[in-house]
Amino acid sequence: MNPIIQARIFSIVQIQFAIILVVLSLGSWIFYKVALKDLSKSRHKLFATLFHELRNSLILGLVSFGTYLFLRSLPIKEEWLFLTSGYVGLLCIFFGANIFIKIVQVMANEYFFFYSKKAGVPLLLVNIASLILFLIICAWAMTYFFDVKVTSVLATSAVLTIVLGLAMQETLGNLFAAISLQIDKPFAMDDWIELHHNGEIIAGQVKELSWRATLLQSMTDEMITIPNRTISQWQIINFSGKTQPFLRGQSFRFPHSIDIELARKALREAIEETPGMLLDPKPLVLVRELDPSWILIRAIYASRDYGSQYILADVFYGIALKKLVQYGLTLAKPQLEVAGR
Repeated sequence: MNPIIQARIFSIVQIQFAIILVVLSLGSWIFYKVALKDLSKSRHKLFATLFHELRNSLILGLVSFGTYLFLRSLPIKEEWLFLTSGYVGLLCIFFGANIFIKIVQVMANEYFFFYSKKAGVPLLLVNIASLILFLIICAWAMTYFFDVKVTSVLATSAVLTIVLGLAMQETLGNLFAAISLQIDKPFAMDDWIELHHNGEIIAGQVKELSWRATLLQSMTDEMITIPNRTISQWQIINFSGKTQPFLRGQSFRFPHSIDIELARKALREAIEETPGMLLDPKPLVLVRELDPSWILIRAIYASRDYGSQYILADVFYGIALKKLVQYGLTLAKPQLEVAGR
């Protein structure tokens, strides 16, 4: 190994840098235990994975650093000392950079979760921050240790960049679409959304936003992965209920002989007695359609929990049918009129 490179490696691999990495790791863990103990189970599972990876990287880094210190203390020839400890020192720098990136990932998650415990952290932000940091460290290492002119390398690789750009059009489209979604923020983590396009509807709860796709969990617990580029081109309807509840309605068909006001009263009482339905805004019971065989009356109500709308409708139907029986009201039956001579 070149003596100049060895000297630069030895100037970086110092015990104070190892202490700084250990202190930052312990500090991030203590902050998580103290400030983020009220997170949901899924969030705690995410941090458990992050700290597990950080711990493994820290152990490998400390072992390599201990080996480096041991080699430096051996009474061997200086040329062999520089050769062995030089490569081990380079390995220490690699592990140290990896540990530092892991710490930044943990701290980024802690920062975003601390200020927005409900919305959570889109994975895209942490991935982009980690990628930028990795590129900066690589550029610094190539310049500092090997005297590589990064600007020259970037200039001579322009043709390769163009080729890669053409080959990765779809991937880059998803990446820029994800960045656009982050800037516009049409939805956040755990929001219920519907995606509409040419009569097709996809609904689910947002669970993750990565550089390539958005992960939705449907009301029947299937996980739906949709490319970000597709989402950016579809109509997005957000039912998160942060400012206004969403409206739903159920229709009932009655015979023409029905007492309309009594039917309105029965359905209105059914709405009021259904748990989970909001009375503000005020529920509506409207005659929506007249047909030669029946009258259609629609009950319109508000709710904030998009994910339980079908369960709520099921409970409402049960209460409404009991109310109709209580008031002596019947639903319209299919009729067939036969005329002849």
